[in-house]
Amino acid sequence: MKENIANSEKKKIIEKKSMDILKRLNLGIKNSSIVNQLGIILRLYKYVIQNVHEGSNIELANESGTKEEEYVNGLYCGLTDNPGFQTTNAILLKHLLYMKGFDSYIVLSKSRTGNDHVSNLAKVGKEWYFFDTNLERSIYEENGGLDLLYCCAALGIDEYSKFYSPIGVLPENLKNNMAKLPSNVAEESMPRTLINSITQDIPDFHFEQNTASQTLEGIDVQKEKESTSKVRVDCSNLDKSEDFESNDSSFIKPSERIVKSGKEERE
Repeated sequence: MKENIANSEKKKIIEKKSMDILKRLNLGIKNSSIVNQLGIILRLYKYVIQNVHEGSNIELANESGTKEEEYVNGLYCGLTDNPGFQTTNAILLKHLLYMKGFDSYIVLSKSRTGNDHVSNLAKVGKEWYFFDTNLERSIYEENGGLDLLYCCAALGIDEYSKFYSPIGVLPENLKNNMAKLPSNVAEESMPRTLINSITQDIPDFHFEQNTASQTLEGIDVQKEKESTSKVRVDCSNLDKSEDFESNDSSFIKPSERIVKSGKEERE
């Protein structure tokens, strides 16, 4: 379904829907605390992952061919009828982070089989961390949509590079070429105990979408077991994908990361 809406009109809709989402998520005000910043980012991260519309027929075709129009159209699609594409997820998270005062980038990476993959870098404190909504959603799908593990959130480059090889970031000025990664990307991931302590209080979000109006409600995900098999990501079958094979003895698949951490904490 192609929507014949002018770019200026899309921007108005983007502003309105963005403000509505942030208001409903009740994120609070960003401050200098790492816990505060990470808490806001993880809420937005969860919102994007649970915001995919299974019945979406949106197409990302861009008649103008300009990078700005393509970006605006991707954001518009993400906010109104998100089809769950890598690009719409990454653009949507970047935009919502910007609205809350966070520095962030869209990252282009290569999988082990040479496929393109996009994710986000967000600045928490003084360092940058990887947040991969697309990889996380594939794990969420494998888990039947029951629990979000946050195992692809706040990763340092050492761990993230076991899955993908980052190439560069999309520049703020879309007329420019791809830029290098920031110099202060964190080497180590945020502690799993910190992630767990923050996420245990984050509610589930269900986004009822239609192109004219939308509502956002907190729900019990146990009651929502709809399949997410239509999500179009490279890693839809994570545990069987050759992209994630490794000879590194310290290698831990994202879906196993939180399980291992939980066992260590109980011991």
